[in-house]
Formats: sequence, C-alpha cells, structure tokens
Amino acid sequence: EGLAPGVAAGTLQYSIVGHSGGSPAIPLVSYDAPPANEAERLRVLQTMAAHSQFCPSGDHTVEAAQLAMDAMAEEDADEKFVFVVSDANLARYGIPASALGNALASPDSDDIAGYAVMVASFGDEASDIVAAVGPGRGFVCSDPAELVDVFREVVKSTL
Repeated sequence: EGLAPGVAAGTLQYSIVGHSGGSPAIPLVSYDAPPANEAERLRVLQTMAAHSQFCPSGDHTVEAAQLAMDAMAEEDADEKFVFVVSDANLARYGIPASALGNALASPDSDDIAGYAVMVASFGDEASDIVAAVGPGRGFVCSDPAELVDVFREVVKSTL
C-alpha cells in the first residue's frame, strides 16, 4: 500500500527536481526511473552542471520548495520528506529567509517533513535560513561530502 507497482515494502523512493534562476522545477530523476548505474548517475550530474552554467540569474528556491511540498502532498507514503538544497543566496534577490521557512512548513503539509540544506553562504545568510526553517529542519554543509551525512541522519532519525 502506498508504493508504486513493483516496489517492495521498505524501499525508499525518491525523485530529484532541480531549481535555478531559470526555473523552479527542472526534472532530473523521476520516482519510477532512478539511475540504475554509475553512468546514469553521472548523466544526472552532467545535466545539473550544464544547466547551472547556462541558466539565467535569479532565484526560484521558495517556489521550488512550495512545488515540492505540493507534489509530495499528492503522494501516498508512510514517510514523506522534501529536501531543498540551495546556495543560501536568497537575500541577493530580496527574498527573506522566512519565505523558505514558510514554504517548508505549509499547514497543508503536516505529514511532510521539509528540510533546507544550504551548501554555500554569504556571511550569515545560511545560518539565518537554518534558523527560519526551525530546529532540526535546516543544515549548513560547508563540505559537499556532508550532504550524504545530512540525508542519512534525517532519514534514520525518523524511521
């Protein structure tokens, strides 16, 4: 129950949707087609890198968070997570940290755990965003290797 056809109980399903100055929703990995091998995972990374090089300036982080929360609300699952990974560059575009916090704490999504993971920061902006999303819901990763640990910590603490 609550799983896609052919998915065994206890299986973690995920999708990856990017966001940039050009779009709040860039499909990268769908629930029904995760990368099956290293070559396919590399293609996802290459798509991300190419998009980041050629996208226009701007920020759709808050819109991406809201779209992700809305999409997850439609899913039937025992546990629901949304991770927004961002460069913590909201202030540059006049976006208050509280806007991301509000998007990840939508009252329509009480059964969804929304998290903000900041991978870069100007000054104290990442810390401000972490504070805005609430205790235990925000993380600052100064080293990309920490990303895996953040995801693992969150998932393990709720299962």
